[in-house]
Amino acid sequence: MHGSRWGSLELGAVAVIALLMIVLIAQNTTPVEARLLFVTLSMPIAALLLMALLAGLVLGLALASRVLPLPPRSGRQSGRGGAQDADVQAREPEPTRGARTRG
Repeated sequence: MHGSRWGSLELGAVAVIALLMIVLIAQNTTPVEARLLFVTLSMPIAALLLMALLAGLVLGLALASRVLPLPPRSGRQSGRGGAQDADVQAREPEPTRGARTRG
């Protein structure tokens, strides 16, 4: 039950932030000039805000995927390769000599 409470709080926070972003973008439609290096563009503030929001979202997701490890899938090894899988394979017991194998 505790987990569902956090889930509903997170959903509520996301909904409030999304609503605030929609209101902020809708209320700011005045054209502005935006300069990036040597390029000057004229666009509504809403478009500039939306581009900044999307850039932040993409960068945040990219950073989160690099920093936060994914939980292992049930019934499968991590599949990341490299030293971790080699270490797991090295620790698996080898069959003893003379032992029968099922065929």
